[in-house]
Amino acid sequence: MLVDASLPHTRIHEKSLKKLGIKPINKTIVVSANGKKVKRDVGYAEVIFRGRRAIIPVVFGKDGEEEVLGRCAALQLSLGPLRIQG
Repeated sequence: MLVDASLPHTRIHEKSLKKLGIKPINKTIVVSANGKKVKRDVGYAEVIFRGRRAIIPVVFGKDGEEEVLGRCAALQLSLGPLRIQG
């Protein structure tokens, strides 16, 4: 999974989230790869990485969309300094 500090949300395929029992509880607007604003379901997932635990918001991604770990999750998991490249 790619870490992208320029994206606030973590995006995981909808099928994977549903398989894990994660349910959507809200909706949000995200910008797709082609720059179009789209509405997506959002839920919460518990993530454990190197002994650190965080509850993070996850966007339900569609087929063909890349899964990414966003800035919010990276900061909560203390992945180190984040640099946004423009």
